[in-house]
Amino acid sequence: MSAEPTMTLRDTTAADLDALEEYWIPEVRRWLAGQDEPGDRRTAQEYVDLAMASARAVPRLRYDLVAEAGGRFLGTGRVVASDPLNASGDIGYAIRQAEWGKGYATSIARQLLDIGFGPLGLHRIWATVHPDNVAGVRVLEKVGMRYEGRLRDHYRVPGGWRDSLLYAVLATDGA
Repeated sequence: MSAEPTMTLRDTTAADLDALEEYWIPEVRRWLAGQDEPGDRRTAQEYVDLAMASARAVPRLRYDLVAEAGGRFLGTGRVVASDPLNASGDIGYAIRQAEWGKGYATSIARQLLDIGFGPLGLHRIWATVHPDNVAGVRVLEKVGMRYEGRLRDHYRVPGGWRDSLLYAVLATDGA
C-alpha cells in the first residue's frame, strides 16, 4: 500500500477566492451535496466569508479549510460540530479534478477526523456520499467510517431529488 501524499490543511482566506472559483467546475460539484450547478464568483465569495467568520467564532464549531501541497491549491475540507450538545458532527471535502486519484482525499478526510475528535471534541462524525461516487465511498471506508444506510431523497437537485449514502465513525472505534 502506498503512503498518502504530503499535504496540509489551513484556514481559508480571502486570497483563496480565485482558486475556489476555478476549482468548482461541474465535474467536481456533481459529487457535492446539493451542488450540481457550476460554481461562480458569488459562490466562492460566500464560501470565503463563511470560512473566515467561522474561524473567528468563539467557540469555534466549524473549520472550512483549504488543502494544499507545495503552495498548490488541491481542494477544500470542512468539519462541523453540527450537533454540539450530542458531540456529533460531519465532514466533507472536494479535490480539484486534476488531483483525483492521488490520495489527497484520504489525507484530507483523516485530518478532518483528527480535528473533529481533537479540538472539536466530537464523539460521532458522519459523512454522506453520492451513491455513484465509488471513489468517495472508498475514501470513507479507508479512514474507518462505516456504512450506516441510504438516505432517500436526501438532497434536492435540478429536476428532482438525490439519495445519499451515510457513513460514520465514533471516537471509540479506534479508526
